[in-house]
Amino acid sequence: MKFRLRRYFLLTSLPVMVIITMLSVYGYIEFAKSILVEQESHANQQQTRLIGQLLWPRFQSHIMWSKNQGEISLRAAQAVEEIDKIVVDLFRGSNVIKAKLYNLDGVTVYSSQHSQIGADKSDNPGFMSASNGRVRSNLTWRNEFHAFEKIIMERDVVSSYLPLYDTRTREVIAVVELYSDVTNLVARIHHTRNQVIFGALTCFGLLLGLLYVLAVRADLLIRRQHDVLTDANVEISRLAYTDAVTQLPNRHRFDQALEEQIQHCRRHDEGFSLLYLDLDGFKDINDDHGHGAGDAILAEVGQRLKKAVRETDMVYRVGGDEFALMMPGANTPESVTQVAENLLARVAQPIEFGEQSHSVSTSIGIACYPRVATNAATLIELADAAMYRAKARGKNCYETAEI
Repeated sequence: MKFRLRRYFLLTSLPVMVIITMLSVYGYIEFAKSILVEQESHANQQQTRLIGQLLWPRFQSHIMWSKNQGEISLRAAQAVEEIDKIVVDLFRGSNVIKAKLYNLDGVTVYSSQHSQIGADKSDNPGFMSASNGRVRSNLTWRNEFHAFEKIIMERDVVSSYLPLYDTRTREVIAVVELYSDVTNLVARIHHTRNQVIFGALTCFGLLLGLLYVLAVRADLLIRRQHDVLTDANVEISRLAYTDAVTQLPNRHRFDQALEEQIQHCRRHDEGFSLLYLDLDGFKDINDDHGHGAGDAILAEVGQRLKKAVRETDMVYRVGGDEFALMMPGANTPESVTQVAENLLARVAQPIEFGEQSHSVSTSIGIACYPRVATNAATLIELADAAMYRAKARGKNCYETAEI
């Protein structure tokens, strides 16, 4: 299968582009949210200092008193209403939508949602962090949320647990939890996210388009080089198995084909005949008229042999003036006698070369598989021996190998 650069380019670049875009968007969202939470935490710290100034030391006694009280007592305390007024006035118009106050035992001393007053949050990770002086914030999505004056729906909320310090001793005296509504900010983040996605896809699309054009050109170049290399390999293979003078298959191809034919006949219980031909008087023509005349005669004899046999028969030039013919299906001397006589007649016809006419004849040796031999070497040896007997008998005739 041919290599297709364009296909592999698309198969690799598109997933990479999608993955990079997704990672970029995810990274942006996480970074933006972390900045948002950090900013809200910082703002809530400022708000907590203000709360401390407003509530402490005025409500110090209430916080101390709360340690030994139950939920009912805490909710009914007069200080709740006073803290309510201070907190609501403080955060009116801001994005803080809920506030809670814990004593150091983790008891909810105050919550703008009064039903939560008295709840124990001592095992809450945020409370534990703030009671040790560390701010802890996180961003959550709320389907329903109890704000100061009403219930709001579908909100992004940053909740921050913040330590409340004594202004004199700088010791943690309570924990404040503030909830900030950041729905609009998160919506802006998502809007920017969409812009990031569009921008990233646009940039990647332009880059991909440019690279695709380059890949197409490279692919065409690779395909041309592949075609040239394929043609060169075909030509090399042809030259390796083709005789340059007669354009017939050469001795190397003959040896391969003979083995293949024997294997085929063994598998299918069939036979074939091998004819070995050697030109008579060719040496005199070569010596008297040169190699040009000799090559022309060899080429003409090769074409005459091809035309004299069936399409399924195979003609080879196996030596200087020697040819071989394999005839599948013909496994007795009688089945090739007429072919041998036809070959003798055709080869003996005059050959025109320049202004001169030359005549050669041929001697033929016939060996049948598996009648006289079952392997290539013996078959060639017997066919060659039969050919020399034909020459000894007077040339321009054929002889068959016998068992």
